[in-house]
Amino acid sequence: MTKFTAEVLRNYGLHISQINAIGLPHITHFEFICRANRVEPTFEMFNCNNPRQNYYLSYYFI
Repeated sequence: MTKFTAEVLRNYGLHISQINAIGLPHITHFEFICRANRVEPTFEMFNCNNPRQNYYLSYYFI
């Protein structure tokens, strides 16, 4: 697990065991896209990118 993934989980108050098979690739894909563009990913950037913010992340987690 990368530092970025740990930061995202920590900020949402989740443990790695609480994330489902859709949520983890969403986080890592965001990180890979940022790094490919030579941008350091942050939780704030990831949180702004969340298309379902009004649903309290039900899309991502069990």
